[in-house]
Amino acid sequence: MIGGKSTEGIKFVALELAPGGKPPPDLASIPQAMAATAGNKVSDVTRSSKDGADVLSLTVVTPEVTLYMRGIQLQGVRYLLSIELPNAHRELVAKFKDRFFDSFKLKTKS
Repeated sequence: MIGGKSTEGIKFVALELAPGGKPPPDLASIPQAMAATAGNKVSDVTRSSKDGADVLSLTVVTPEVTLYMRGIQLQGVRYLLSIELPNAHRELVAKFKDRFFDSFKLKTKS
């Protein structure tokens, strides 16, 4: 796991969940699970495939915070990228969130 938090309270996380033990839930179940929490509004849900990877992106807004999340499943390994921020900084983060998510590059074994 790699993460950081700005002085404005903006949290960045990149996490790898290696195979082993209990498998993580299917990516398709994540939006429903997030929406099941009272006060959560899930939007911008997209699902795609790229280079053999299954990719899910979504936004969750609560009364206090916004969460931008991308989940990637590739060859039994799950990667989670997220930006969590106070709602007051949503406009600021909207300008660079795609750059953060696009900076994550999957390397395939040759």
